[in-house]
Parts: sequence; structure tokens; C-alpha cells
Amino acid sequence: MPYLDVQGRTCGFMNFEQDEESGRFFRRYFVISPEDGAILCYMDNPMNLPEAARRPILEIQLTNISNARVAEKQRPKVEYCFVVTTSKRDFFFQADNHRDMDDWVNRINNASKITVPSTIANPGGLPLGDKNGGDMRAVSYKTEVVGGVVIRTPVQPGPQFSESDSDDDVGMRNPSLSRSPEHGAGSIDKSVGKLFPGRNILQSGWCVKQGAVRKSWKRRYFILDDQGISYYKSDQEKIHIRSIPLKEISSCRISEHGPSIQRDNLFEIVSALRTFYVQAYSPDEMESWVQAINNAVAAKKRSLEQSMFVNKEERDTFL
Repeated sequence: MPYLDVQGRTCGFMNFEQDEESGRFFRRYFVISPEDGAILCYMDNPMNLPEAARRPILEIQLTNISNARVAEKQRPKVEYCFVVTTSKRDFFFQADNHRDMDDWVNRINNASKITVPSTIANPGGLPLGDKNGGDMRAVSYKTEVVGGVVIRTPVQPGPQFSESDSDDDVGMRNPSLSRSPEHGAGSIDKSVGKLFPGRNILQSGWCVKQGAVRKSWKRRYFILDDQGISYYKSDQEKIHIRSIPLKEISSCRISEHGPSIQRDNLFEIVSALRTFYVQAYSPDEMESWVQAINNAVAAKKRSLEQSMFVNKEERDTFL
């Protein structure tokens, strides 16, 4: 889903048809950057890439965008597809669900609007901005390319509402919103269940973790079960790098060190030995991990307390 990073820019993962008319979509990370005047495309979140690879692989200039719209007719077989039209080509994207698609379309259209001073005459006959006739007003324009010519159309002022402004409205239109297959918040990968049969897996997915010594950030696959949380080099590995037992975790919370560490969607797992800093791929996933881990810790604590109570009763009976 699109969210705001620490710099206040809209960003997030989407599938993208990089080669025009290829029909092949790849998972990419996008940033709507007003400072650069462009939509920036990266292989992954730049924070997770080596410094030498942090340059965008593609830039779509906001001034070249005429509009963004749903592309059900152009790509009928691609679910949640929308298109961004520029003077050079059409760029096709695939969002994770209907709500995200509406949100991206709305944000891109808002970012690509052009605002310029207007000299519309006021009722007194003097142009606005004249020293005797009031202040200048900014008018929003929508740009369109017609026959190769860029045409700017004034957008009427007034309250701006989008289909994605109301969660209730979205929920009514889309009762079942699907999650991203790779990074779905609260999701459990079916292949993980096959890899670990009989294991009570509560949640699984990719996150980025800070190292204990070098403080470098590496992408790891996390699995939470009723015994603890483990992380692996990949989702196909059977041997974990490390496992943190639930009984050693005191809390899991959204990190207050986000601005200083410069990581979005950061949460911390506090254990007896150290605090683990973990970055999720979206705000939803961050909240889902925090809730799932805390619920698992609470359930484990209740189980241990009940076990201790039963053992105490047995000893008292024996004595």
C-alpha cells in the first residue's frame, strides 16, 4: 500500500510493466518525489540497497503525465491494473488490491497537477493580484496530451474527495480486499506450511533486520510460531539463522528511533539479551507483526502460568 516515508513522500511497492507491451510485470519500489518532480522507480526500498545501487532505474517526470486511470479495458487479464499516460508512452502498474489502486491513481493525479497564478478578473473589473484588486489566486490545471499537443484545463475549486478517502466506503465497495502475495500483512505463505509440516505457524513474511555488530541491514524471512520467532536467509531455508523464544521476549512495539535510524515501518522486539530492530515493508505489515508477536507472547505467558499452577496443585496434593 502507498504510505508516507520519513521525508513525507508517497512510496510503496507495486508490480510494473517495465518493458512496454511486454505483458510481464515485476515487483518494484516507487517514490512520488515532488522535490525531484518525478515518480522514481527502484529495484527495492533504497534504504535496503547498497549505496552504489541507490540510483533509480527509471524516472517518470510529473510534468509529462497527463493522467492516471484504471486500465481494466487495456489490460483485462491483469487485476488491479492502472495506467499512467505520458507524452512518450503509457506506463502500466498493478496494485495489490482495489483500494491501493484507487489510492495510487489519486495520489499520482494530485502530484501531476500544475498550479500557476491566475489573472481572472474580479467583480470590480480589476485582475486579481493587481495592487488595487485583491491577492493572486492559484488555480489547479490538469494536463492532457491531444494530438501531440499539451493542453492544460483548469480544475474547478472545491472539496476534493477520492474513492479512497473513506475506509468505510472502500470496505462497502470491496468487502474482501486481497493482500499482496509476497508482503501481505498478517499472511502465512502456503509454501512455509509445506516446508515445516506440523509446525503451528502464526505469521510469516519478508522483513529487513539490523545486525547486532556491524549494524548493517539485511533482508530476512521471518516465521512466528507458538514457540518463538525465527529468521532465515530465504523462504526456502529450513535452518534458521537465529530463533528468539517467546518466553524471552518482554515486548514488541513500534520503534521510536525511526527518525534517527531513518527507517520507515520500524518496530523493535525487546528480549532479555538485546533489542532487535526490524523494518516491515508497509505500515500495515508493521502493525500486524507487532500485534501478532505481542499476542503470541501473551498466550505463551498464560500457558506457562497455567502450567506452573497445575504443577503447584500436584505438589500440594502429593504432600
